[in-house]
Amino acid sequence: MLKYLFITSLVFLQVSCKESVDAPQDQQGKTSETTPQKPLFKAPEGTSKEESIALEVTHLMHAFSKGDSQTLVESAHPVIFEKIGGKEKYRKAINGSLKTLKKLNITIDDFVATPPKVFYKNGEEEEICFVTTKYIMTLSGKKSDVDSFMLAIGNEITGWKFIDGAGLTISPKLIHELFPLIPKDVKLPVHNLTKIEEPVTEKTTETP
Repeated sequence: MLKYLFITSLVFLQVSCKESVDAPQDQQGKTSETTPQKPLFKAPEGTSKEESIALEVTHLMHAFSKGDSQTLVESAHPVIFEKIGGKEKYRKAINGSLKTLKKLNITIDDFVATPPKVFYKNGEEEEICFVTTKYIMTLSGKKSDVDSFMLAIGNEITGWKFIDGAGLTISPKLIHELFPLIPKDVKLPVHNLTKIEEPVTEKTTETP
């Protein structure tokens, strides 16, 4: 039995896959999941590579807010499908996560994605970079500041695929298992949640 932990939403909802993934994969299906696809997002002409990636992460956030599981699944890096037991299993996990988030009435606001500054080689054609993010999460009326990041993998020709970084902070060694070519001394960006304290209002007493 193998257990893999992945974060399937931008509010780090955990999905644990305890089923065995030792069963052989259908070769045709596996090929279709890893074949480069037409980019799902196209930045305005003249946008730099760095800004384009940050805009695409923002696009993913809007898809998340709208419950657009199709965009989230198609934007995920295929290595997740390989580890979780297939693309359809990942799709079901995403759909389940979105339903749970809607039921809990979790919302996100003021989302900001910062363009990446450093790129690492992932083979001859691909690059890897970290896109730091910041947003406000509201749960049951209580707000929290969230600092996190997305991992972007790809290139400007075939497009970029993404992995939510929150899960990588839970198991930092996982990034090297998924992408062995990334430098061993690379430091993951910060993932942190800070509760926003509501301002205390003083009660005034009326004098008769």
